[in-house]
Amino acid sequence: MKITGLFHIHSNYSYDGELSLKEIVLLAEKYNCKFVVLNEHINKLTQEKYKELLSYCQQLSNENFCLMPGIEFTCCNNKVHILALGIKDIIFEDNTKKILDFIKAQNGLAILAHPYRKEALNLIKEFMSKFEGIEVWNVREDGKGIPKYKNIKLLKELRSKGYSLLSFGGLDFHNLEDFGLVKTAIEVNSITQNNLLKAFREGNFYIKKGIFVIDSQGSIKYLGKYFYRFCRFFYASFKNFAKFIEKILKVLRIEPPAFIYKIVRKLF
Repeated sequence: MKITGLFHIHSNYSYDGELSLKEIVLLAEKYNCKFVVLNEHINKLTQEKYKELLSYCQQLSNENFCLMPGIEFTCCNNKVHILALGIKDIIFEDNTKKILDFIKAQNGLAILAHPYRKEALNLIKEFMSKFEGIEVWNVREDGKGIPKYKNIKLLKELRSKGYSLLSFGGLDFHNLEDFGLVKTAIEVNSITQNNLLKAFREGNFYIKKGIFVIDSQGSIKYLGKYFYRFCRFFYASFKNFAKFIEKILKVLRIEPPAFIYKIVRKLF
């Protein structure tokens, strides 16, 4: 069956997350999502707290919904962020190779978060083969409307060099202002953590929002490449213009109507 869910979510188990696990489940169900993939920050987490998270996720999951626990590791002085799924323990390291080897030893999945940071790419070049995927859409940094083309281009370049990397889309959700309804659609026989992990590993999923669909190989569906790039250019220009107007209003101490804020939050 085909189901949709939310990827790269932070609850209050992360030091900077605001919503509880129960609140996140309710938010997901409100939008007909059948799973949520958590990636809690390793910062200030403990083994005991992670075990508690695993247990709580199991309690909040059932045959109709799966809350999947995961971690966002940081290394290289916070320059490299690695999303890990399917791990039962955590490690406290600032060494990229040790973290990736640890994830692999637990038969987990390693995904490079927001890979467009050049400094991060330079730091992990020699370890790229240890990743299963990269995040081609990070809603919090790229925007809620459409992903940056350079992320998709990067994935294509890496795949052309022989890396069997898959494209993931994450919300990087910390609070309701971050929420952009970018869904991950996935094919599974039943809604369990193991089945979700298997489908992610095999590439049986795609990222979607409205007419924008990107499959697990990074191919843009239904839209031509140039039309897609035009849409991204238009979106980015409008976003920058909105930021400019916001700065002017702050200088003039003008408070825009509440509905304007709602529209802007949904778009950006």
